[in-house]
Amino acid sequence: MLKDIFDFPLIKKFFQTHTDFKVLFDALHGVTGPYGKAIFEHELGLSSSSTQNCIPSPDFNGGHPDPNLTYAHSLVEAVDKGKIHFGAASDGDGDRNMIYGANAFVSPGDSLAIIAHHAQLIPYFKKQGVYGLARSMPTSGAVDLVAKAQGLNCYEVPTGWKFFCALFDADKLSICGEESFGTGSNHIREKDGLWAVVAWLNIIAGIGEAQPDVTPSIAKIQHDFWSIYGRTFFTRYDYENVSSEGAAEVVKDLTAKIEDKSFIGSKIGGMYSNQVGCYCANFTGKIAPWLMQATSHTLISMVAFLQTKVCILSSPMDLVSSFDFLEQVVQELLFGCMLRSIPVILRPTAWMLRTS
Repeated sequence: MLKDIFDFPLIKKFFQTHTDFKVLFDALHGVTGPYGKAIFEHELGLSSSSTQNCIPSPDFNGGHPDPNLTYAHSLVEAVDKGKIHFGAASDGDGDRNMIYGANAFVSPGDSLAIIAHHAQLIPYFKKQGVYGLARSMPTSGAVDLVAKAQGLNCYEVPTGWKFFCALFDADKLSICGEESFGTGSNHIREKDGLWAVVAWLNIIAGIGEAQPDVTPSIAKIQHDFWSIYGRTFFTRYDYENVSSEGAAEVVKDLTAKIEDKSFIGSKIGGMYSNQVGCYCANFTGKIAPWLMQATSHTLISMVAFLQTKVCILSSPMDLVSSFDFLEQVVQELLFGCMLRSIPVILRPTAWMLRTS
């Protein structure tokens, strides 16, 4: 499949004409190890020094297979020390990736945007065209700027790859990504770490062919991109091993605010709380309205997220009340309405257990 998408002869030619160009792929002892060796060593003819940690291990050889600056330090250290032009890592199951050149980290948002900017260098998109671009809400807005410049629609979706799939199915999307280093296209309905890595190689080879007297670098590609679109800064913080006691205190505080009548009308930052309660979606089409029971700690989150809009369920159903499930339902339905331009109305309702 990768050979049908990318220009492997061009990439191989680039390495043959730029013998000083160094590459390192780090599989972090995940499932992409054998694929990485097959692509870099066997298909592209590079030496065994172009790959590392490519033997899959049930416990990832004691490491944490997360392709970021913290856990892919084996790649970062080797790339910086060896002044390697192109470095890449993928996670344990191969669906996420990180691109890193010597002292040049590419954020997930910039990686997505740069691939979109250079999409015409990739045969798959040159032949098919680009239907549209998309990113998850927490991802930087760099790709939005590319979409605007290229006259493409750009969609912002909730966190979760399934939201991209609806756009794929509607032929509204070709390239997308999320803040957790997931990048992909409509060649499959899933993020694809190896796809992103080879996409970068194809772009580097295309730039190298257009500018034969200059050796491309990650840093140069980034700066050229920033000179066109400006730089969109992005930082992600992961909080691990957080105590459940702290989370319980947050829920307790939210519950108290829900039950306090004086909370309505109060100001939080620059926003006012004007409605507090349990809400249902009243669909203006032919599908019956539905009502649901919700635990009190979800209510303030719902109001803050929805404000004056709420979305509909495709069929009436009883809902089990839990915070994670409810948040997922709200996100999915809001996104479904956005795609279909469905008008909705927010109405407060009594606490109910089943559909009307």
